[in-house]
Amino acid sequence: MTDNPRALLDIRGLTRSFGGVKAVDTLDLTLHEGELLAVIGPNGCGKTTLFNLMTGQLKPDAGSITLSGVEIGGLPPNKIARLGIGRKFQVPSVYEELTVGENLALAKLAAPGGRNDRPSPVLERAGLATRLDQPAGLLSHGQKQWLEIAMVLAARPRLVLLDEPTAGMTRAETLETIDILRRLRDEEGITAIVIEHDMAAVAALGGRVAAMIRGKIVADGAFETIRAHPQVIEAYLGAAHA
Repeated sequence: MTDNPRALLDIRGLTRSFGGVKAVDTLDLTLHEGELLAVIGPNGCGKTTLFNLMTGQLKPDAGSITLSGVEIGGLPPNKIARLGIGRKFQVPSVYEELTVGENLALAKLAAPGGRNDRPSPVLERAGLATRLDQPAGLLSHGQKQWLEIAMVLAARPRLVLLDEPTAGMTRAETLETIDILRRLRDEEGITAIVIEHDMAAVAALGGRVAAMIRGKIVADGAFETIRAHPQVIEAYLGAAHA
């Protein structure tokens, strides 16, 4: 059991090494329901490894990951998904030969307890509600990203992990994605962790920001606080952002 029973997610001392390199190094992180957390950091700092540990693609060497007090570290991905963690990868993985509606129907089958017929709040906001009969392969890159977010939400996860959801998007699509995520938090109570490299997008999200460097979270707080943190400036943002 976690020592913070009110937390949705509680990670303590999480460690994973590859050879002599600690990709995640005694990492601590707590997240409460309804929070939207952006995780930033340079390439190779351990962000994706952290997601892989949280979703069962990797097993931790040490430490704990608890979801509402239940230890999930080391469980297989299917069990973790059933316990309530949904993940969107950086590259869209929609079924392009199927329609938008058929993609959603498949995702809804993964909902706990069977089929989930609740409409996805993403569809209307992303302009996809009127395109359910259109093959997903005809969507733009940004629309495929939005469809996959809707597919993840269709399984009714308690915690959503989004790996660079604005990657490859136009600026207009990026702004629309940020608006969708903020509305999901504010109006639907969605809890999410977002890995993001676009600092303008991180600032626009308006939630907590955690900076990860060499496998550790070195700063956690508001964007303006993180942007001014000396370690973050040196390792990631650069002197121009000081």
